Amino acid sequence: MIEPTGSDWSAAADLRHLSILNEVDGGRHVSQRNLAERLEIGVSLVNRLVRELTDGGHLEVVNPEVRPFAYRLTGEGEYYRRRLTREKYRSVVGGLRNMEEEIRRRLRAFRDAGLRTVVLYGAGDVFRVALPLVREQGLEPVAVVDDDPEAQGSVQGGFQVRCPSTVPEVDADGILITTLRHAEAIRERLAELKGAELPVLEL
Repeated sequence: MIEPTGSDWSAAADLRHLSILNEVDGGRHVSQRNLAERLEIGVSLVNRLVRELTDGGHLEVVNPEVRPFAYRLTGEGEYYRRRLTREKYRSVVGGLRNMEEEIRRRLRAFRDAGLRTVVLYGAGDVFRVALPLVREQGLEPVAVVDDDPEAQGSVQGGFQVRCPSTVPEVDADGILITTLRHAEAIRERLAELKGAELPVLEL
């Protein structure tokens, strides 16, 4: 199964710094307790991150005479926030490109094994990335299924999303799992369906 990865910029400290700076950005004077509640992390961790940012000149106390302290971005902090945001976007884009190339590689292997028509199992974000790549590699999607009742009946990528129980009704060479989660549970559900004895493939 593909594990989504990014570039070397994925340090937890940088990501947490960015989260703090985004919360403080826009002139909102927030306390450490406010930050902990909004980011759903411990106050002690917020205290350490805020200290790092203030020591680095990225945050400043609004009024040292008023407790608890409230914080705002400095000019240097705004520059740092923009830099971290750019690095985050580069990481995400790089990870997506790597993921697409790995999907292409696996789809070529499926095609070379003689598969032509596939049911796509999963109608979420991975499906939206995979669908054009499936077609690009010469495979033909013939149906899309999803376990989520809220997704069933919706139209995704030109297909009306169906319940997985309808898989035996579809004429296909195989089933392609287009989600990065619950693959083992999906295989178990498919194994219980009569008439769905098709190869099950994972990205």
